[in-house]
Amino acid sequence: MGSECLKNKTGCTFQWKINNFSYCWQKTGEYLQSPEFSADMGKQTKWKLCLYPRGDESSNFICVCVYRVKDTNNEDNLEVCFQISALSADESIPRTVATFRSLIKEGQFAGHSDLLKRDDLFSMDAAVLLPDDTLTVQCDMWTIGGRDMKNVHYYARTFIKVEQITFIWSVTSFSSLKLNCKIPFAIRSVSNALLAGLHLFVERDCCCERIWLELKLSDENIKFFKMHSSIINETNEEIKSTRQEHEVFHEFSRSIKYSLPLTKGKLIDNNTLYLPKDILSLKFECAYTTGIGYEGIEHIDMRSTLLPGNPNKKKKLPETSYTLLHDIKTLYSIPFLCDVKLRTSTESFLAHKIILSSRSPVFTKMFANDASGKEVHITDVDSKTLSRLLLYIYTDTLEDLDVKAASLLYEAAAKYCILSLKEKCSTFLKNNLDPSNASDVLIIADMDDDKDFKLDVQDYILEHDCVFRSEKWKDLIHTKPELTAETMLRKFTKM
Repeated sequence: MGSECLKNKTGCTFQWKINNFSYCWQKTGEYLQSPEFSADMGKQTKWKLCLYPRGDESSNFICVCVYRVKDTNNEDNLEVCFQISALSADESIPRTVATFRSLIKEGQFAGHSDLLKRDDLFSMDAAVLLPDDTLTVQCDMWTIGGRDMKNVHYYARTFIKVEQITFIWSVTSFSSLKLNCKIPFAIRSVSNALLAGLHLFVERDCCCERIWLELKLSDENIKFFKMHSSIINETNEEIKSTRQEHEVFHEFSRSIKYSLPLTKGKLIDNNTLYLPKDILSLKFECAYTTGIGYEGIEHIDMRSTLLPGNPNKKKKLPETSYTLLHDIKTLYSIPFLCDVKLRTSTESFLAHKIILSSRSPVFTKMFANDASGKEVHITDVDSKTLSRLLLYIYTDTLEDLDVKAASLLYEAAAKYCILSLKEKCSTFLKNNLDPSNASDVLIIADMDDDKDFKLDVQDYILEHDCVFRSEKWKDLIHTKPELTAETMLRKFTKM
């Protein structure tokens, strides 16, 4: 069946990158869904990949299957061939391939292929298949006769948001600790929010006294918590033989308890190394996720041929302009290496000074005067407008505009001297003028002294006499008499 499926392939390729894959929190039998994509077989059909990070039935394997999404087409069974691959770092050669053919209805799964061994992925294959903790899975699908499938290549991404903290906990007068007396420590995030409680205590175990650490998660939003602990010496160097790693899945267990590799007696016997000045110093490196930070289709490439799984087939590289735009948009979508926070009265936005400065001379001057500033209070722009402004700064695109939003964005563009955005907003406003909003748009054009913009709005008003009879125009006569007089004068000078 596999060799038959590999012949005369024309169809759809879906490539899915999962960033911070090792922080997937799903247990055995639970899956992570990809963004939805479409395959055109005369009618549009919708699909997703479902990846089981700890297997569908066995936790030793990473499993992938295909899911046909329920839609309104009410198609009967579709016979489709699939090829699932885990791509290497250069995305050119599939290291592992599962090929199958399936009759599949809406709402059904197909495949359930054991794609990779977990131990192999996180050890010997990590450099090849998991560079920078990113797993790339590709699904090729095609038909083998009858129904045609249009060729298309989707590039999708799921970014699992991860935050990291490192701290040292020094337990003084360690040798005098009493049995079962718990010493507390609060683990807090960078923003000082309580993440978890940590307790250290000593318990007798047969002929020795063991040192225990107990971790209890406090933040209900944490899905997966990873912690490395180790004892450090007087110069804050890690004693590698004491390093331990533990994981907590908040959904399944709110806490873990584990003992240090050395007993209290052994620490005291070698107190020069482990207990300088009778202080036990523990270093903790913690990382946790609260879920998905970003997911979506990043690019769609319409192609003339489809050769899934062919290692000799050279891929067409994306256009340079697209690559640059994609990379900058990723910085906007995923708050990584941000060095400034823009705060309005209701919301905060993480950003990069270098990006803001490259697009706005106002930001350039602001950061030049205060290069070390980590937070900027924005008092002249509301949160929604600032969000649209940042989207344009990073991606050169505008979304979900109406006249009101475009008016506010135009004012923001004027304040921050982003001339290309001003022009786009003014063009949108001019193209969406009507008698009900012409007076408001005229005020905006006049405030910024944009002569060409104002003249175009005035000409529109002069061509639509009903504006002069509106309540807004009557109000404008009282609030902006010079502007209304100027507009009326233009009417007579044009005669």
